[in-house]
Amino acid sequence: KINHFVLHFSDPTVYTADLYLVDDKGNQIHEKSGAHYPAAEKALPILGVSFMLELAGNTTYQVYIRIISKTDLHSRLSLLS
Repeated sequence: KINHFVLHFSDPTVYTADLYLVDDKGNQIHEKSGAHYPAAEKALPILGVSFMLELAGNTTYQVYIRIISKTDLHSRLSLLS
């Protein structure tokens, strides 16, 4: 079964955010978000930082997020289902 989630944080100072998702078999997914990227390059074409995640059940994932911000980052990360 595939579960759908949105990983989101709303900090307008984030210039770029890159999410790297690695499953337990070593498969990798890279998604882009943030104000610097054009809407066509993002899974969710919004100004905030959001990533659409499709996660298989009974699978372990490692999540890495690389963030470039104009200021210190003070944002809450939310996982929505």
